[in-house]
Amino acid sequence: MRKRWRLSLGLALAVALIAFVWHAIRSQWLPAEPIYQGKPLSSWLPKVLFENPGGVHNSPDHYKDALAAVGTPAIPFILAKLRKSDSTLANRYRDLWPRFPAILKRVLPKPSPADYSTWSAAAALICLGTSAIPSLVDAMGDGNPAVRAAAGQALCGFAGGALSITDTDRIFGRAIQDSDAEVRVYAAFALARLGPAASNSVPALIRALDSPQNGHTPGTVFYIHAGAATALAAIGRPATPAIPVLTRLLPAADHDTQCIFTNAINALEMQTADKS
Repeated sequence: MRKRWRLSLGLALAVALIAFVWHAIRSQWLPAEPIYQGKPLSSWLPKVLFENPGGVHNSPDHYKDALAAVGTPAIPFILAKLRKSDSTLANRYRDLWPRFPAILKRVLPKPSPADYSTWSAAAALICLGTSAIPSLVDAMGDGNPAVRAAAGQALCGFAGGALSITDTDRIFGRAIQDSDAEVRVYAAFALARLGPAASNSVPALIRALDSPQNGHTPGTVFYIHAGAATALAAIGRPATPAIPVLTRLLPAADHDTQCIFTNAINALEMQTADKS
């Protein structure tokens, strides 16, 4: 009986390992790659450094022209490239690879390095302009947090404009409750642009003031506490219930966040004074 139990357990573990590896390998596949001026799209895509996201770095000349010419057919490839570089399974596969026995390493493909970031994907998606909005809205529901973050960053610039106030409030009101800190940060940015029109999201923004700030990629931190406080201050009078929460969290916050919390408290208290 014990031998049979061990055999069953070993078989179950083998099946689980095969399923894990299969899904990890699938995450490395890419759809057909668009071509521009005889070069594959990947040779045109911008690369943005996380450490210095203020601009586009290591990018080929005329990458904006290339993306504009390819248009929305570039979106599936960009998102698939991001999934390949940054997904839970792909990252786990990379972590496990050094511990695989030699026999497995001979039959399984070596994992690709993580070489494409949410910043890079968002920089490319932004170049596609308003025509990308429907696909970006769909991507906000993707199972991969990196894809949701890239879509959220790209959509922020359209918040309240090409992306209507109603749609911005609906999409980012849901995104501010996302499990990923990077997605929540872009949601806070977008809701701040709406001001009082984002009042439905006040409870979620208050919860975000004390939510985890570590990103899904190891070593990354996204300052959602400061972002949520900024959005609450922009919303104004409907956000005054945040004052006691901001006051309670103020002493434990880092210096920069303390400054933003203080500014938000002052702005909201002015709203309360005006009301009285």
